[in-house]
This record gives sequence, C-alpha cells and structure tokens, in this order.
Amino acid sequence: MLQAEINMKKSEDIENPLSVEEIEPRLYLGNVTAATNVVFLKNQNITHILTIDSFPLPAFVASSINIVTKYIQIADMNREDILQYFPSCIEFIENALKDPKNKVLVHCFYGVSRSATIVIAYLMKKYSLSYQRAFERAKSKRCLVQPNHGFAQQCKLFHKMNYSIDPCCKNYKIFRLKLAAEQVKFAKILPMNFMDLLKPDPAIIRENPEPFVYRCRKCRRIVAAKSNLILHKVPKRNENFDSPISRRRESEQKYLNHLAGETSDQDAIIDITDKILSTSLSDKSLSEGKEEQPKTQKEEDVEICNKFYFIEPLLWMKDVINNVEGKLYCPTCKTKIGNFNWIMASKCLCGTQVFPSFYLVPSKIDFSNVVQNILQVTI
Repeated sequence: MLQAEINMKKSEDIENPLSVEEIEPRLYLGNVTAATNVVFLKNQNITHILTIDSFPLPAFVASSINIVTKYIQIADMNREDILQYFPSCIEFIENALKDPKNKVLVHCFYGVSRSATIVIAYLMKKYSLSYQRAFERAKSKRCLVQPNHGFAQQCKLFHKMNYSIDPCCKNYKIFRLKLAAEQVKFAKILPMNFMDLLKPDPAIIRENPEPFVYRCRKCRRIVAAKSNLILHKVPKRNENFDSPISRRRESEQKYLNHLAGETSDQDAIIDITDKILSTSLSDKSLSEGKEEQPKTQKEEDVEICNKFYFIEPLLWMKDVINNVEGKLYCPTCKTKIGNFNWIMASKCLCGTQVFPSFYLVPSKIDFSNVVQNILQVTI
C-alpha cells in the first residue's frame, strides 16, 4: 500500500468511521471505509464489492485480497439517472449470491443514498415489493438508509415498470426527456447518449404499420403515430381556467382560507412549487404501492386533453438536436405544424404545462386510420 493511500484512508476513517450492516443473508450495505478496510473484508469473507460512488475503490483493495468488483460512477444528486443501472447491479448481486460461499458488499461514500437505492431496488425485484416496503425493510436493518428524493422517485418508476426498464412506458419516456432537457439546457445540443429519444419516422414504410396516425393537413405526410403521443390530463377547473374572474375568485378563496387557518404553509409551498416546476409527470402518478383505480367513462371523457398533440421527438425533427427551442416544419411541404422547447414548459390550451415539449397544432394536422385508407385505395 502506498504511503499516500494510507494517509488518505486514515483521514477518511476519522471523518467517516467504518459503518456496515447485513441487510439480507450475505448482502451487506455500508460506506467506503468498510469497503477499503482490508481487515474487515477478510474477516467477513467478502467476495464481491459493488461500488456506487464518484470514484472507484483504491487499487490496494483489489490487489490485497481476491475479490470481484463492479464500479458505477454516479453522484448523489436528485437528477442523476441511477435507474439505468438497476438491471446490471441487480444481476451482479444475484449472480454473486448464487454461490452460498459468496458475500456481497454494496457501498457508496456514506452508505446512505446511492448504495441504499441499489439495495432497495434489489429487494423490490426479489420480493416483488413496492418502494416503501423495500425501503422500510432496508431501513430496519440499517437506520441510515435514506435515498434522495430523485432516487426514490426512480425506484417508484421501477416498480411501475414491473421491476424492469420498459422504454414504452409513458412515465419512463418523460423521465428520460427531462434528463435530456437538463443536459440540453447547458450543452445547447442533445447529447449522444440521449439520441435514442428520437423515435423512428412513422412515415417510413414498415411491415406492420401503426393503424392510427397524424398527417400534415397540407401534403398528407404522416408526421406522428398514436404511440408517439404523450398524453396529459385536463385540469379539474378546465372551463374557466384562465378567466380573470376565476383567478380572482381563487385568490379570494385562498386568502379567506388563510385567514381561517385552513391553508397550511406546506400547501403554499406545494402550490408555488407546482407553478414553478410545472410538469406532466407528477409524483402522484408514481404514488407508492397504489394501483390505479378504474376510471368511469365520465372521468375518462374529461381527463385526457386533445387540444394540442404533445409527442415524443422524432427523427424527422432535425432542429431538435442542435437547438433548445424552435418550430416544427413538415419535412415534405415545409409547412409549420408545431413547436418544440427543451428548457421551457409549453402551456396547452387546457392550462396544463408540459416540459420539455414537442407539440403539433391540431389545425395543421389530420388524424387518420392508415389501414382504412389502404383498404379504400385497394377497393
């Protein structure tokens, strides 16, 4: 062991004393001090280490003992995409524990958020648990467990996708679009690792075309398929959403409620936050452990908005790669058919704000049934 590494480890041990607990038989969750303490690793017969941290383990750990390691580089920040690593990390743990002689240590710097998130995701999949139940199970073994809010939401999304990553899941699409938007905000271009967000051009002839599509009203070119839609709900107060009278009445009612003590500070914070961070992906849509209740026909009629067609980005939208905002033109006749914005929310006529947004204006688009059209031509 190099002297510099020894001095660094001693300094970390003082600030971050060894902390580790056994969450499951032969599965440990701890901090970096535990993962770099060779004596501890030998005494506990640790055979595998999964590092979820900003830096990999020092070289002396792997060279001192015969141990299998896996490293995931990630910061403990709400907007980090830890969800993408769930499948590979879970597989690493599962494969290691197949041998009854093996023991796995999962760690980050403190063993509180990043590594805890991975262990929770493992418990969720292994026992088909909701996030909350898996969280409580892990916390009962290690009281320090506390994933940050963003990681907790990603665990809930993992549960919603049945413990896998489903690229067709609406909430997953929105989640990744938001991650991409954060990158575009600073880089001003769409990073290469998000190019998969650009879905295939629906106008390309394929063996099994989607039956329901949206066409440019002027030249009839297909510009989107029904599966490309990102639906949003109409606000409950839809009729007079933006009328001055309704806004005044709402303000007056809030003021009266405040005087009566009916409005809490928390409600005010939530109200302000909702306005600042307007989004079509709400925490409620990922609510823990609650199955969506069947909707009545009346509820379905008023919930889904069709005033604007918000869609996922498509390959024919060339400008979305190198611009943060702009107009969408039909790739054939060049007619303006919509707009896009990576960094600002776009407000639908129903009042909902969607971010990021790629939308087609209904007056420029026609909905049609491809199969029906083919049959008509054939006949």
